[in-house]
Amino acid sequence: MTNKSANLWPRRLKPSEIRTPIWVLRRQAEELYQQTKGLLRGDLRIDGSRGNLWVHFNVIAPALGNYEFWILSVHVPTKGFPATLKSQAPDTTSIQCETLAEFEQELERILGSPWVIENVQALWGQSLYEG
Repeated sequence: MTNKSANLWPRRLKPSEIRTPIWVLRRQAEELYQQTKGLLRGDLRIDGSRGNLWVHFNVIAPALGNYEFWILSVHVPTKGFPATLKSQAPDTTSIQCETLAEFEQELERILGSPWVIENVQALWGQSLYEG
């Protein structure tokens, strides 16, 4: 008799192929980095404490001492949806998204809001002269 326990997980167990808000935000972080030629970068901070999964999306300006500008946070359940977006952008205090398409639509609205554009352009401009 050995002290080892057999693997009791089913052999059919495999990762889900769903696209989640985290996947979308990572893609947007990459796009920001490419568009600004590395002067700004999107940063995801994932907090999985106390049974909740929160993803915080910030823009970082490395040339400005890694200044962080918070854009939004998303509460993501294990399956990915419904996801709840929270932001300081006008008219976006708390938005529940039932699907990936709805999440992308709301995220595009937030990223395209004057509040986000003005702040990101200001960080980009300052980074050009400081970097």
